[in-house]
Amino acid sequence: MTGTAFAPVYAVAVQPMPTPKAALTKRNTRVFICSPYRAVLTPEERNTLPTTELMELRDPRQMTNLIPVLTACAFAVAQGKLPMAPHAYFTRFLDDDDPEERAEGIRLGKDWLLDSEELWVMGETISAGMKDEIELARQVGIPIRYFIPVNITREANAASYYLLVGEPKGSQA
Repeated sequence: MTGTAFAPVYAVAVQPMPTPKAALTKRNTRVFICSPYRAVLTPEERNTLPTTELMELRDPRQMTNLIPVLTACAFAVAQGKLPMAPHAYFTRFLDDDDPEERAEGIRLGKDWLLDSEELWVMGETISAGMKDEIELARQVGIPIRYFIPVNITREANAASYYLLVGEPKGSQA
């Protein structure tokens, strides 16, 4: 029986990946973006319209609600912050109209909130879901800031989209 020749195995020194310069500097403050989003379909619409028509109604309503979320994110980035907007992210792959998937999205969003350093309430409307997020932030001591839109235009710089205001009266969750 003849032997098989094997090539010798050499240890290869693996060089560590260089750390990006940005990682060596201070991280951006993570801010949780709290704003209305849900594209609500009425019970009558849900019970009487075919699925294709429901989707046609829901999609523009979601887009109408998504635009303020995205402008809030642009504003946060312009302020040097890292926006955490679960309603702009999780609804891309979780169905907000499916109760189980909606509950999962809310749970994941609360995880993001707990990992954030501030909660930013964007706009003058405070939905039931937003009240829950505000209450959670209060319970764990996350600072809350309130903003109202003042200058959201194509010509404006994102840094000037919102105005910081005091907590609205009666906004206690």
